[in-house]
Amino acid sequence: MSYILSINKLPVLLSIGALDFERVAKQEVLLDIKVKSEERPRGCISDRLLDTTCYKELIEQILLFATTRHFNLIEHFAYEIMQLLKAKFLEESIIIEVTKFPIIANQKQNVSFRIQSDTFLEDLM
Repeated sequence: MSYILSINKLPVLLSIGALDFERVAKQEVLLDIKVKSEERPRGCISDRLLDTTCYKELIEQILLFATTRHFNLIEHFAYEIMQLLKAKFLEESIIIEVTKFPIIANQKQNVSFRIQSDTFLEDLM
């Protein structure tokens, strides 16, 4: 059995972009996170917040990290978020996906970058 914590479509307003016109204003990206554990969180049985991951605190930590620096690439942003989460969830498997909205003229498609820990065998996104 697996247990998965998901944070879906978290809007993050940050300084991102390698080109000058991208740096004029902060941009919103969407962040999808999945953390998979083979061990049942104690909160499943106890129904106590202290026995689980407080996703409010996790989101606040991610937003603070993301908004205090500049990133040129969504790839680098995803990697840095992965490192942040791996420090918190040592044994768990993680998937991060960052979606950036178009700001280039005539570009209508969003772009995204996904990174996953080697042990996350299932495609859950």
